[in-house]
Amino acid sequence: KLLLPEDAVDTGRGASEGPTGFWRAMRTIVIADAVMGLDNVLAVAGAAQGSYLLVVLGLLISIPIVIWGSTLILHWVERFPSIVYVGAGVLAWTAAKMMMSEPLVRDAFEANAAIAPLVYFAVIVGVLWAGFARNHRHLDSRITARIAALRNLLEVQTTPTDSNEGETAMKRILIPVDGSKNSEFAVRHVINEFLQDSAKEVHLLHVRQPLTQHAARFISRKNREAWHRDEAEKALAPARALLTQHGVPHAAAFKMGDKAGLIVDEARRLRCHQIVMGTARRNSLTRMLQDSTTNKVLEHTSVPVEVIAGNAVSRLERWGVTAGAGAMIALLFAAID
Repeated sequence: KLLLPEDAVDTGRGASEGPTGFWRAMRTIVIADAVMGLDNVLAVAGAAQGSYLLVVLGLLISIPIVIWGSTLILHWVERFPSIVYVGAGVLAWTAAKMMMSEPLVRDAFEANAAIAPLVYFAVIVGVLWAGFARNHRHLDSRITARIAALRNLLEVQTTPTDSNEGETAMKRILIPVDGSKNSEFAVRHVINEFLQDSAKEVHLLHVRQPLTQHAARFISRKNREAWHRDEAEKALAPARALLTQHGVPHAAAFKMGDKAGLIVDEARRLRCHQIVMGTARRNSLTRMLQDSTTNKVLEHTSVPVEVIAGNAVSRLERWGVTAGAGAMIALLFAAID
């Protein structure tokens, strides 16, 4: 359930259904706390392997993390979805060790030493691969359906009607740019379309991540704003130069915050007819390990999106990120063992 997407573990009850009274709400909270507390105790006890000292230390460390660190952990999980797989791998590792230490079957495992690696492999790799395959199919089907719906909406928008026949309506296009080659591909694509039909209004958007609180406290607000403004101008400059060179009228803006959310909000605010995004050609495993802004935009926007495939990521990024994540997981399992 940890690896499954949220809607895949839905109980089937209505999303709006919930406790409507004080005592029902209290009962729900008490049951949820008891279940989460039991899960925490079982996980810590399983990892401690009978050591009461480790059980006490584990609870003393894990309970504050659950209470005060959940927001921070969720923030990192949103940025790096692979953290969920690391956590699931730790749980699977603990489950395999608990199964093999069960008194009913421990003697059989000790008599056949070759079975232990197979159990670890079957439980850990099987669980992680099943979760990844399920998530990949689920996300792929959602994105495919979303693209089809947005394509139909774009066709409806571009189909002439009797009321606007003979009129040329300006088509507003939003292009998120970050100064990379991939966003340049999106800009060039819009330029080619503009040369065929000049009834287009182009808006460039650059989104920047705010500095962390620890870094921001050492820099004045005025200096932070000036630095972000300079960096935004640098990122927007190549796209603006291309559009100016080909005579494409455009407007540019930069905002601070969540990239995907601001792209969706800006497209809605400007009442854009289309979002054109450039994206790198990553494989499924790399997209799982790294957060995908394109996927988030496709999932949440009601504006048609055209995705322009850019250059393939380098071999270092493609295999280095995967190898690094694998090495991190192996080291983590070794430390737990």
